[in-house]
Amino acid sequence: MTKEDFPLGDAFGKTMAAIAEEVVHGIGFVLFKGLPVQKYSWEQKFLAYWGLGAHLGHSVPQNYKGHLIGHVRNLGLVRPPFVWPLFTIPT
Repeated sequence: MTKEDFPLGDAFGKTMAAIAEEVVHGIGFVLFKGLPVQKYSWEQKFLAYWGLGAHLGHSVPQNYKGHLIGHVRNLGLVRPPFVWPLFTIPT
């Protein structure tokens, strides 16, 4: 999917262009808040994510298997507390 396949309209297209500029030449990331993701299916969310990403740049593999999108999930696992120091320097 290219950005031509996922039109945003003039106003939001300009907003996404400004976001792309900020990601590349500014702080390096943005946070999208308030998207009503509960009302969309997994497939619709996938396509929206991919379509918005097409307006920000080109896709590149995320791992050695060539996956273009990674899925982040909270599995409810509890990590052990950090022990200081996190590393030791051999003497």
